[in-house]
Amino acid sequence: MALQQFIRSLQHRPYEQRVRFLWVGSIISACILILVWVGLSKLSARGGSWTDNKLFHAISQQLNLAKEKFPNLTATKNPATPEAAAGLPENFQVVQIRSFSQNKIQHQLVINFIASNPTEDIMTFLNAGRSNIYLQDGEARLQPTSIKAGDLPYPSKILSQTSYPGQAVFPLPEDPQVTLIIEGMIMQDHPDILFSQALPLDLTKPATSGSADVTKPRE
Repeated sequence: MALQQFIRSLQHRPYEQRVRFLWVGSIISACILILVWVGLSKLSARGGSWTDNKLFHAISQQLNLAKEKFPNLTATKNPATPEAAAGLPENFQVVQIRSFSQNKIQHQLVINFIASNPTEDIMTFLNAGRSNIYLQDGEARLQPTSIKAGDLPYPSKILSQTSYPGQAVFPLPEDPQVTLIIEGMIMQDHPDILFSQALPLDLTKPATSGSADVTKPRE
């Protein structure tokens, strides 16, 4: 089980770290095999006992020293967050809410936001049906009636080093405590990593950006 967890966590590490682990592991394995082969060859020639041989004790000491010197090689670490694995800065919020207003006559909630992509990659922000952005109102899921950037439909992709202000219009929720959720965002160079963001909204207070709640990658 520990080995499976280590392999799973290794899969979420950056490519450079995986290569470094591979090289270090290969070198250590090669050294151990050479020492064992030399020791067995000498024992076979002399007809001695393996456990009584000085080489056996020397190898054991070297292995113990290696465990103390390189504890991180076998330690299981928490995998990187989806946003970090996708190239985003740690704890970066893709979406920030600038303001919101309630129109009780038209029964609408208007949310003004800005979405940013600080990376050199292209971000898919909205899926084809634009169903990956919604307002969680208790048990109900409210889909937007419109998402625009000015007078134009909001772009589904956000280019590198770019921010787009936008406006999303939702049916007016019944609960004043709601959550704006954008899920299934991906980066072009990391299409297998999906990340999401959840922004809690208290409609009784002035608008403030909620903290990002990033989900784990889908397997």
